[in-house]
Amino acid sequence: VRASHILIKANDSPEEKKNARMEIEKLKEKIDGGEDFGKIAREYSQCPSSYDNGDLGYLGRGQTVEEFDKALFRLKEGEVSGVVETEFGFHLIYAREKLNKESLSYEDLKEEMEEKIKEDLRETILLDVVERLKKDASIEILNGVVTV
Repeated sequence: VRASHILIKANDSPEEKKNARMEIEKLKEKIDGGEDFGKIAREYSQCPSSYDNGDLGYLGRGQTVEEFDKALFRLKEGEVSGVVETEFGFHLIYAREKLNKESLSYEDLKEEMEEKIKEDLRETILLDVVERLKKDASIEILNGVVTV
């Protein structure tokens, strides 16, 4: 299944879970009201896939955590799930395209797979660089002026 998703992260705090669930439910209402899934993913999702409209590419059974996997493979093509809770937080999952096993070939997907791998690597490197910069940053505020 070619899948996209929106993730609102939540830790084990009951208050944070409650707030995250409320936020994802509001996003579901927007999507059900006709707003574009990709636009909502870009604006609100807390997953690096948000930069690509929430696109996770093609997923086979067992490639994601159990709750996500079950919800994804129950969806019909073009359908958006209800709220799905996983260890990462709360998701809305969009089954963009469903393929049967016979329709998949390496040659058909080779270019897309290569691009997705490169993109994931760029995101990982960028996130690592940002974290290192934040860790090493020294920011001071003197008389209302920020100095780095």
